[in-house]
Amino acid sequence: MFSDFVDDEPTQLQISLTESQRFGMSVGRLSVPFSSVESDDEIAQLCADSSYDLIIVRVSADRAGILSSLQGLVERSVLQADTLEYFAWDLSNLPSESGESLDFETHASNQFETIRSLVEVSFSGYRNHYSENPQLARSATVEGYLEWVERAMQAETSRMFLATKTGQLEPLGFIVADVNVQQHIAEVLLNGVDPAHRRQGVYQ
Repeated sequence: MFSDFVDDEPTQLQISLTESQRFGMSVGRLSVPFSSVESDDEIAQLCADSSYDLIIVRVSADRAGILSSLQGLVERSVLQADTLEYFAWDLSNLPSESGESLDFETHASNQFETIRSLVEVSFSGYRNHYSENPQLARSATVEGYLEWVERAMQAETSRMFLATKTGQLEPLGFIVADVNVQQHIAEVLLNGVDPAHRRQGVYQ
């Protein structure tokens, strides 16, 4: 989550129990917040000293030197798997017509099974840090998203919205979001649209 980078928390390497169980190896996650005071070399050394079989490191693109520091480790093989790009909107200032459509309508839901098949078809063949790693199973991407979204929906702050054709029930797209009511912040955790209905305005 983007909040992992903006929260004023210390840089910590933590175990990912779900990924460790899924892949049959010990997996650690290291998200380096914007407020981190550790140098690139110090973060790289933290990875070198770790006993995890696999470490997923997430860091701001502003710290371009960290890849060189990681690649300099003799203890580790390093793969730059993907780059995430975040976008932000002030929802209070969106145009009133945004998101309105005569062809589609949205519904709130809390049933994970409603979107299971939609997640599977939306992320089949999707490339990310799972699929780019030759040590992981090819099915890891879809399985990972299924597990992640199901777990995310169990949180009290989670919200899911489905897009359907007007007057129909079959979901064509979905958004799972984490909503912080007190801070007036909503973060889209995962979204997808059925490949057969892309570029038709479903996501909008």
